[in-house]
Amino acid sequence: ENGTDAFHYTATDFVPGLQFQQGVRFSNWYPRLGISGPIVRGRAWFSDTFTSEYTNSLVTGLPAGQNTRSGWLGSDLLHTQVNLTPRNIFYADVLVLVDNEGRVGLGPRDPVSTTQNIHTRQYFGSLKDQFYFGGGSLIELGYAHNEFASTETPQGTNFYVLSQQGRGGNYFVASTQGSTRDEARLHGYAPQFSGAGTHQIEAGVDTDFLRYNADFRRTGYDLIGLSGQLLSETTFFGSGTFRVSDTEVGSWVLDTWRVSKRLQIDAGLRNDWDRAVSNFGWSPRVSFSWAPFRAARTRVAGGFALTHDAVPLDPFGRVLDQQALTTSYSAPGVPVGPPAVSSFNRGPESLKIPSATNWSLSVDHQVTEHLTASVAYLRRRGTNGFNFINILAPDAPPSLLPLPNAATGGIYQLETRRRDDYDSVQLKVRQTLSGQGEWMVSYTRSRAQSNAVVDPNLVEAVQLVPGRVPVPWDTPNRFLGWTYLPLPFKNWAITALVDARTGFPFSAQRQTGIVIGGVNAYRYPLNFDLDLAVERRIILRGYRFALRGGINNLTNSRNPTAVNNIFGSPQFLQFYGYEGRHLVLRVRFFGRAKK
Repeated sequence: ENGTDAFHYTATDFVPGLQFQQGVRFSNWYPRLGISGPIVRGRAWFSDTFTSEYTNSLVTGLPAGQNTRSGWLGSDLLHTQVNLTPRNIFYADVLVLVDNEGRVGLGPRDPVSTTQNIHTRQYFGSLKDQFYFGGGSLIELGYAHNEFASTETPQGTNFYVLSQQGRGGNYFVASTQGSTRDEARLHGYAPQFSGAGTHQIEAGVDTDFLRYNADFRRTGYDLIGLSGQLLSETTFFGSGTFRVSDTEVGSWVLDTWRVSKRLQIDAGLRNDWDRAVSNFGWSPRVSFSWAPFRAARTRVAGGFALTHDAVPLDPFGRVLDQQALTTSYSAPGVPVGPPAVSSFNRGPESLKIPSATNWSLSVDHQVTEHLTASVAYLRRRGTNGFNFINILAPDAPPSLLPLPNAATGGIYQLETRRRDDYDSVQLKVRQTLSGQGEWMVSYTRSRAQSNAVVDPNLVEAVQLVPGRVPVPWDTPNRFLGWTYLPLPFKNWAITALVDARTGFPFSAQRQTGIVIGGVNAYRYPLNFDLDLAVERRIILRGYRFALRGGINNLTNSRNPTAVNNIFGSPQFLQFYGYEGRHLVLRVRFFGRAKK
């Protein structure tokens, strides 16, 4: 937000809460501070916003002292505006973000030794000069630079172990990655004109130059069978250091057509070119917003767009990355034949820019002054997504190993044949009440599918299936409701949150990693959360506070987070990581009380 000629500050959540779950510990904490005001009154202003986030998660099913993970994120955004003349405004922004996360990947079947510590730094700066010529005409010139760096460090250098008991050893990937993005933009609005309504034409061009560099250092992993024997061992060789770059150019034109007070139509065309794939992508789009009745309490909106996603640089780096060497073993621990090599390459196939067709339609109705209801539909069909295919065994059955079918090796060729589908219908009702009270309920019916076997160990999919299968985050049914209701007693309120959804899908596998029964053919049980809390607002030394005490997962629903998915194991389809009921105490800070 822009500053004003008066100094202002905001602050909230500067006292951490407590959570009583297998002992007492700090709960998640989100302190924020904002300061704004003049640099030169009537001419230049600033606003500075500091946001931080401390997370402290308990993972049930692990020993005490080995069952928590924490992280801290902090960011600061400085925004300035200088009115050089009444028609010329200059903006400058600087953003700094630091994120330190410990024990990433901790789970009931993934102990501390298998986790990573991830440190992230991001810096962003932008300049924008805006010239207004009257009659609605405007030109903007902008430049931005973004810099990102991350380091991922395992807990040690022992081999990673995959077995029916879960994972063990140390994660096999350590990396240092960095990327930069420089962007220049020219954006303009033509003077408004009339023609069956009013039109506002805007157009622009955008050029980006991107660089990505990485240094991957991998150890290896062992696959252990049901009887405890070593089935295979995978190691890595070659340099994991590489640099890749790309240039993107986009241009667009858009007409905002105000047909009448109750109908607006937006129609545009965009073109994108990407050097990494040497491919153009045209993107037509049209949308409308219509109030069909004179009272304007009902709004119908919808649209169609053919969009193109940015081309990721990760798969081009994977082609220059390390190769894998897998040795298979017989029951006595004797190697079966020579090691098999797995490598990644680009191949001769012409690559395309990932694209998607998007349809949307929504109806919003204001039932009363404070009560609204809406229904929204979204349909997305993604094509030309990046994937790797083992050209030596393109029809091999799906596997859940970090390198599928690694026992036979392979040449994984980069292609753009991935398809992703998403459909959703959402119903939502919301009402505001007196005394800051409000409530909302929503139900979403959705479907998220892909022809790619999505592996969390890899950035890009390395297997495709003939049809669409649910993705790991597919939740066909979700009900969400929350409320903040004042109680009859002054300065007292009750809060509640209800979240019920279909369990996430997962695949069953044989001891060799091969999927059995179809990709993501199984599901976790229904996930149900009911959180209830009572809050008391007080004024202390001229400042407003709120004291809140509540119970999370009031119904003590299990809500597991892990499962034994290895067919033939005595614990096959046994779930782990039950959440449990627990008490949470919070102190909220709202700033100075109004007199």
